[in-house]
Amino acid sequence: VTDQDPATFDDRVAYFDALKTTAVTASGTPRDQFSFSTDTAAYQASLQSGSSAGYGARFTILSGSVPRDVRIAFTEPNSPASGASLARGAEILEVNGVDIVNATGQDNIDVINEGLFSPQPGTAYNFTVRDLDATETRTLTMTADDVITSPVLENNLISTTDAQGNDITVGY
Repeated sequence: VTDQDPATFDDRVAYFDALKTTAVTASGTPRDQFSFSTDTAAYQASLQSGSSAGYGARFTILSGSVPRDVRIAFTEPNSPASGASLARGAEILEVNGVDIVNATGQDNIDVINEGLFSPQPGTAYNFTVRDLDATETRTLTMTADDVITSPVLENNLISTTDAQGNDITVGY
């Protein structure tokens, strides 16, 4: 990252952006996956409430370079993503008409990044997806909302028998 003189910037966000690297790994994954900026009030609200703007879907990038492969890692219960029947493993092919798999150009990348990682609350985004084990694609619309994150996505009590033959209940 090239050293920058903060006095030459009129905007702190532009200064911050100039300090981030755009370098990628051999697989196309951004080297800097942790630098971001967000509104202070929104950030503090997400820390205190466990909510953040989005669809209740965690996207994972299996390949960050063309051809990209973006999948659903999990969805939150009672979220826009679960309401759209998105499930783990679904492949995200387009967002707002931009081809995630093959798009180039900064304007297209900006649309993809906003749609996947920084959607505006109350804004509707269009997606083309291929569900796991499906050959056909489907189009859906999700409106970004403040989604409360569940600290535990799955919980069950399992009745079983231990090695000595005793009945036990295990929490999962």
